[in-house]
Amino acid sequence: MCWLARTPLNVETPNGQFSLLHFTFRSIPLAREKGWPVRESLDVFSKTDRPLDPASGKALVGVLHGLLPFREITLLVRNDTWFLDVSGYPLEYPFQAKHAPPTKDEFVESPTLLCGGLTTESYNCHTVRGQ
Repeated sequence: MCWLARTPLNVETPNGQFSLLHFTFRSIPLAREKGWPVRESLDVFSKTDRPLDPASGKALVGVLHGLLPFREITLLVRNDTWFLDVSGYPLEYPFQAKHAPPTKDEFVESPTLLCGGLTTESYNCHTVRGQ
């Protein structure tokens, strides 16, 4: 079961609440040639206060596939808003109070949960560290 929380960019899953921060749209190469009706993929950047684990990521990707008409969704989740090593995301998240970015060592040690998959296949989730 899933429902939108009090604000439309907060999504609750059985594994916890996630704030959807940013969306990046990308074209899918050869989608037209493959006959796919949806020719764009979506990168979703999200934040949660819960520990980052694959089960939570899979739950959120499943919810997103139910809410959004995209064949391919890539999900990136952190415990903060600093997706410094990912293109397509603003250097500083504009919709929060200003605060200092993490140091290089803090960022390198902090995890990002990365999940992706097509609607017809299982989702792959794993944790990566900043580079």
